[in-house]
Amino acid sequence: MLATAWLLEKNNDEFLYQMQIDGIFGKREKNKALKTVKDWDICGEGFNTKTKEFIIILVRNFSSSKDWLTWAKNYPFNLKELNRNGKPKPLKLGAEASKKKTRK
Repeated sequence: MLATAWLLEKNNDEFLYQMQIDGIFGKREKNKALKTVKDWDICGEGFNTKTKEFIIILVRNFSSSKDWLTWAKNYPFNLKELNRNGKPKPLKLGAEASKKKTRK
């Protein structure tokens, strides 16, 4: 399961983010994904009949970019944020943010 998010628009004190969750196989995994984004609004869903994969598209307002980063770093699955030209930002979000660095 991989989530990709991007800033949709910025109005005064609100940051509107959109997120797409791919690679959801089966009803159980879909329910697990939806449980992690209870406070988001679903704006689109899809199903690939060949691969049996669900796709969910969500949208949510944040009061600041700091609020977004706090939420994104605590997201339990893999998450990438895209910049305006569609390339991933070099941030550790989601499951990657919680990984501890090990020294050799």
